[in-house]
Amino acid sequence: MGKMIINDQTKATKKAIKKFSEKRLVSNYHIDGSFRITNYRKYVNNDEVDIEFNGNLFGSISYFTGKSWLSSEILSSNNTSLIMVNKMIKNHCFNEVKSYCLYFGIEIYSPSDIKKIKWN
Repeated sequence: MGKMIINDQTKATKKAIKKFSEKRLVSNYHIDGSFRITNYRKYVNNDEVDIEFNGNLFGSISYFTGKSWLSSEILSSNNTSLIMVNKMIKNHCFNEVKSYCLYFGIEIYSPSDIKKIKWN
């Protein structure tokens, strides 16, 4: 991974993110809501962000049920995989998060650069 870079520029970016980080997602077939960037880390080769997602996902819990809008309450059920839910959020939010990060000078290149997701 490498060593995390901490300088005046990264500190200023973190401060700006805390003030102006909430953004509503553009209408999407699989996801509806908003996200907020909660943290940012800069390394020599890449940047990482953590997000907080507020909204709903369109999907199904099992093969036997049809697709519907799901809220964060499905995480408390026993059959839901947190890894799969986070992967789905990362993939469907990536373009919006990437374009919003460019306002702050943060360059993320893949959904794997979104490290932590908190779903409210």
